[in-house]
Amino acid sequence: MGGGRRLAGALRHVQRLGGDAGELGGVGGHRCHILAHGDRRAQALPLAAGGVPLRFSSRRHCGIPPCTLRALTIGIAGGTASGKTTVARRLVERLAGHPIALLDQDAYYRDLSDMPLEERRGFNFDHPDAFDADLLVKHLQELKAGRPVEKPVYSFALHSRTGETQRVNPGDVVLLEGILVLALEPVRALLDVKVFVDSDADVRVLRRLSRDIKERGRDFDGVVDQYFRTVRPMHYGFVEPSKRYADIIIPHGGLNEVAIEMVAGAVRQRLTRP
Repeated sequence: MGGGRRLAGALRHVQRLGGDAGELGGVGGHRCHILAHGDRRAQALPLAAGGVPLRFSSRRHCGIPPCTLRALTIGIAGGTASGKTTVARRLVERLAGHPIALLDQDAYYRDLSDMPLEERRGFNFDHPDAFDADLLVKHLQELKAGRPVEKPVYSFALHSRTGETQRVNPGDVVLLEGILVLALEPVRALLDVKVFVDSDADVRVLRRLSRDIKERGRDFDGVVDQYFRTVRPMHYGFVEPSKRYADIIIPHGGLNEVAIEMVAGAVRQRLTRP
């Protein structure tokens, strides 16, 4: 109870941080655009970041399986509870009328069903090796080719797959979101557009506490322990460095309506080309 009250009080006092639109230099001269929250100048920005065009696919997908045209594939990465899922949902809403195949990287955690539950609880789920990259790559390739896939169903309560699957049909757009989407090179190579959702660390940890306690059956102490033991060090070891691969950086996650609309507008424009 005490932890819940502290969390609720802290969440009420989280303030959104402001910022300016600009560019962020990366390795090899690659530059990406940072779309500031509430900055209307972003609406006038060209569909290129620092002279590097966004790599939208030139081929439209038919939306009816089996299909032969390649789907546009967008990857949304960022730290834990940064707003990745919210950004993905906002894009789906803004692309109404276009079939979208939505994948969450969490579904592709390795199958740990043979491991005792206590060991699973101590497993490092924030390291790139925690994911079944081969299966994720295969499913991305299948969806891009216009074929449906059977996505694993993952249980956060059991820290493992359930053995069930969920069918994901192909679409004009394949949308993949997860903390290490840009950190896994074989996955990154299949993305036409790479987005990084950037949020303040204090905001992220509070959101994670709220989400894991309310939605994933965790307790306050367990969430805090996991954060300092694996989540935080893996963020700075793998997630944050993957930002350099982004074509677009969106501060403030799902709160940045201008940036989300810009991305959605660019996608709509590409999909409606003859």
